Amino acid sequence: MLAKYVVRQTDVPHARCYGLRSLHNKVVLRRDLRTYKDVSVQQTESVLSLHGNAILQSLPPEHLDLLAPLLKPCALPLRYVFSEPGQEIRRCYFITRGMASTVGVMNDGSSAEIGVIGSEGLVGFGAMLGVNTSQNLTIMQIAGQGYSVDVDKLRAHFEEMPSLRQAVNLFVWSSLAFYGQTGGCNRFHSLEERMSRWLLTVRDRIQGNSLPLTHEFLSQMLGAHRSTVTLALGALERAGVLQNLRGRIELIDLVRLEKLSCECLSVIRKLPSFGANGGVAGNGHGVAGNGHGVAGNGHGVSGNGHVPQARLS
Repeated sequence: MLAKYVVRQTDVPHARCYGLRSLHNKVVLRRDLRTYKDVSVQQTESVLSLHGNAILQSLPPEHLDLLAPLLKPCALPLRYVFSEPGQEIRRCYFITRGMASTVGVMNDGSSAEIGVIGSEGLVGFGAMLGVNTSQNLTIMQIAGQGYSVDVDKLRAHFEEMPSLRQAVNLFVWSSLAFYGQTGGCNRFHSLEERMSRWLLTVRDRIQGNSLPLTHEFLSQMLGAHRSTVTLALGALERAGVLQNLRGRIELIDLVRLEKLSCECLSVIRKLPSFGANGGVAGNGHGVAGNGHGVAGNGHGVSGNGHVPQARLS
């Protein structure tokens, strides 16, 4: 039986959607045809009534004023699909709350989590580098909100605004450094270390100790069997570090959880776009509106290429 479905941006009443289910310790992405209303855009009274995206906050007022008429505040529900492999990138998204996940899909249909984007960055940033089609599947994994903007209009400002170009380029560089660090982390560090680090970086991202995460989702992110993840979380709960609730994990002792994490946590927090502003144990490296701008968000870990992989069918 399929679990949850994702809502995809669409201009027609029918949308192709994805559901997740477990099959022989693998995560399977299945397509189905469902009817949804377009819930991607919910206008507010003012474009600037929402704050929280580091790239936008880093811009000088005169540049932000030029971008403001182009920005459409939007709700980003759980499992909202931003783009699919080979799909034309038509809109970019400045996330202000929540977390998106990027999934790499292979030619044979196998896939794995490769990255996440939160309020420190821009979904669809490849379009600013001259890439017109999406390489990966990108979906919303923690519901939130943000700003939607037409790619061509944003690209025009990207070429004309040094501040915007600098902020986006800084985010791209930080992302590349992050992916390199987590590649080594997934190879050399234990599940407990990686889980502790991942929970804290998600906490940095959403700036809250209540993480709306299931054991199944954690197993996908960490590339481990769900039963193994459940055992590891149970050990952390008995140690008083966190509390397991239905569909949610409450972080209790942030300092101890930080000590249980691998060295990659501090490395990631030192990256320009992925600092933990006001984060755990006072380790605040990111500063919103500093010309480079991070809104205090870390970077979540993606699947490590080990089991289980996902399959797109």
